[in-house]
Amino acid sequence: MRGFNKLDSVTSELVKARSKIQGLNKGLSKISKQVALLQQDKEVPVSIFSGDVPPLEALVKFLVENQELSITNISRRLNRNFKTIWTTYKNSQNKRLPTLDSLYFAPLVLFAKDRLSILESLVSYLHNDKKLEFYKIALLLRKDIRTIWTCNKRSEMKLKKIIFIGGKNEYKKTTK
Repeated sequence: MRGFNKLDSVTSELVKARSKIQGLNKGLSKISKQVALLQQDKEVPVSIFSGDVPPLEALVKFLVENQELSITNISRRLNRNFKTIWTTYKNSQNKRLPTLDSLYFAPLVLFAKDRLSILESLVSYLHNDKKLEFYKIALLLRKDIRTIWTCNKRSEMKLKKIIFIGGKNEYKKTTK
């Protein structure tokens, strides 16, 4: 009798271990799909943001019409809701993008930061990674230099860590 109880407990432990392994395999397959998407990452010409079309509309319109990505694929890559991307594309259909000739290109993964707007991500990338000055970014994007400066400051503030102190409405900013 004791041997059967041990055998049953070992069998149940094996079944539990198999189910955990299957769950881990599903998680790994999701991660590998996301890595595959990032590896085939596309670059976006900065010049598409220089027109009168709002940045998200310009990006979605470029990806659908020039890169031939689906709305679903774009929503996954940009880490945004499908309905938002669909509505944005519908709003952009009657608008024209500026010319696609550009000296600078931004990786698509850059715009997947859900804390930052498209323009904040772009300005932060051009200023911090490409080492462009604000007036050059303003010329590239055909925007006021104060708008560029504001976008950069907002992105810096959003990316700083904020620690909530107790139950009060006070926040402590960290420099890390």
